[in-house]
Amino acid sequence: MRSRFRNAGSAAYLALAIGTLGMVLRFLLSSASTGTNDIIIWERWAQHANHEGVLETYQNQPAFNHPPVMGYLAGRFLHVSVLTGLRFPVVFKLPAITADALSLILLWKIWRRRSARPAAPLAAVAFFSFSPAAILMSGYHGNNDPLVGMLVLAACYFIEEKASFFWAGIALAASINVKLIPLLLIPAFLANVRSWRAAARFVGGLSVGAVPFIPVILRSASAFHRNAITANSNFDNWGIPFFIRLAEKSPEWARVGSQFHTFYVPAGRYVVLAAILALCAWSRWRRPLSTYQLAAAGLAAFLFFAPGFGIQYLAILSPVLLAVSLGWGLWYAVSAGTFIAAVYYLFWTREALLGSLFTTAFPGPSPWIGLVTWFGLGAFLISSFRQSDDAPAEPSSLIDR
Repeated sequence: MRSRFRNAGSAAYLALAIGTLGMVLRFLLSSASTGTNDIIIWERWAQHANHEGVLETYQNQPAFNHPPVMGYLAGRFLHVSVLTGLRFPVVFKLPAITADALSLILLWKIWRRRSARPAAPLAAVAFFSFSPAAILMSGYHGNNDPLVGMLVLAACYFIEEKASFFWAGIALAASINVKLIPLLLIPAFLANVRSWRAAARFVGGLSVGAVPFIPVILRSASAFHRNAITANSNFDNWGIPFFIRLAEKSPEWARVGSQFHTFYVPAGRYVVLAAILALCAWSRWRRPLSTYQLAAAGLAAFLFFAPGFGIQYLAILSPVLLAVSLGWGLWYAVSAGTFIAAVYYLFWTREALLGSLFTTAFPGPSPWIGLVTWFGLGAFLISSFRQSDDAPAEPSSLIDR
């Protein structure tokens, strides 16, 4: 018994050391870099938010497609940058790095409860700490997606480990206030609700997240709808858009490619939603899946079928996938990290402070490297219709609370 406690204590100290080293790597990369176009854009939005207000920013900056909370926070980050003398990119990346640290804590708790072996939670911490995909996104890129991933993981954690549907709703609402993408996951969370009382608690927590949008709806509804709802991300060299773009460049397939391009840009989001609803229906009536599995599969469906793509989206899935499977999580960390690194390198500015300025669609070999990740996401999505080997056999969220 003493040996068991000693081993568990040693694993905890080792996990703390590994996690600390991973955070140090992110801070060092942040201090040595500017990042991508996103950080430049966010600094401009922060200036507009401070000078004219967030609601007016929707009117004057058509590319500003984020929830209002992030506009206000960006303005505060700019103030902190001015007051402290720290570069804006360094200040702006602090929440993403902090989110990675919180994801590490959650992953440790999840796997320590799931597995009696200290090696499993230790591996989860190590895989995420040194994940190339996670490090590059929080320490380099300059966007909020690591924060979204952490909050989605927290929402899953509150349901599966704490049976707290209200706080799960709060966490998911917080993620939606960072980026609208997690709206797609609401069916995945409701699929594991087995009582009206639990559903009411979840919806109650979720509804809190609507409060910051009220001023936007009252004063800038049309601009917000234009910027955030109807606009698509870049039709870039990733997944289905990549194959469509290849067809458009081929004399034999150019016409078909152009027609499919016109069709898929508006239709792709409904394909994503249909895939998520199919997973939820499968989980509810055929083979139960945990909230971790449903959330990870929902995000995988989003990345696989997305009609528009930003490379930063890859950060959202990283911690949630590791909560489902150590094997899949390690594969994703390496494959997505290789793709991300290739893209950053091909757009590298060669300046003293590391930076990557995107000027075209993903160039050179990077789209083909990305296919390794993309096909793997498809394989994971298919495998989600079967229970994962190292996920819990009976999700705790299926209990009627």
